[in-house]
Amino acid sequence: MENLKDFEFLHAAPGSAEQNACLPMLGVCFDEWKGDIPRMPFVEESFIARTSDGRVAGHVGLMPMRVHGGKGTLRVAGIASVGVDPAFRRRGLAAELCRRAADWAAEQRYDSLALYTGVNRVYAVCGWQDYPVRSLTLENPAPSEHPGRPGPDLTEDEKASIVKWYEAGPVFPGKVIREEKALFHSWEQVFRTPDFSWYTGKGGYALVYHGVLAEMAGPGLSRDLFRGVKTAFLSPDDPAAERLLAAGWRIAARDEAHPAAWGGENVMIRPVGEGRAFPGLFFSLADKF
Repeated sequence: MENLKDFEFLHAAPGSAEQNACLPMLGVCFDEWKGDIPRMPFVEESFIARTSDGRVAGHVGLMPMRVHGGKGTLRVAGIASVGVDPAFRRRGLAAELCRRAADWAAEQRYDSLALYTGVNRVYAVCGWQDYPVRSLTLENPAPSEHPGRPGPDLTEDEKASIVKWYEAGPVFPGKVIREEKALFHSWEQVFRTPDFSWYTGKGGYALVYHGVLAEMAGPGLSRDLFRGVKTAFLSPDDPAAERLLAAGWRIAARDEAHPAAWGGENVMIRPVGEGRAFPGLFFSLADKF
């Protein structure tokens, strides 16, 4: 049985040959990674474990972003695409890769690392802690057939309006500061993500992720704009929730601990370096890491 010293650990750049070589191993770990991956690169930073003959044994990815938190902004990196080849499990590879990712984040002056998981005990031993997330899950009592549109079908004027409405909208803890152009957590990425559908009107928009309304903004949102959506998952501090309630939507869940919309998954956070995990952050489905 190999010890950690028998593996090579490396930090791979996004879209590099080393990062892309992890895809077959991740396909063994996760059903959703089997077959063709629709977009590359799949994370921004990769930490990889390899055997002496070059076989990928494990992978941890990072998805950096900036979010509003309290009176300032926080630099948060989401942990993603964590996998270890079944042949090399129970040898501490995941913990070592997570440690290296945390060390890198501390060097880069990030405040914390966050992740969604349903296996909390695995990450608890690596320094992550349960992170209570306040959220509202709302239901539309009378949805209709009114499909949204994919991002590539939006006009440039519609995209410009969406950006303006989002950035001029209310700020609440956890709201992501989207860059203009970046691999992830950018407007460029949001508009090309195939999992999103858009409802647009003259006075606002709604973004839907896998059938769940994840965000809406604009001064003139109309009730008809989101009539085809059945469920919404929002921060209780987002005025959009008040608009939906005023439009007749019902509260399906008011969660003070773990977001019900994730089917058993919940958020965990690990402060890094001298960073901090500001309490009360909401992690939107629209900016899932």
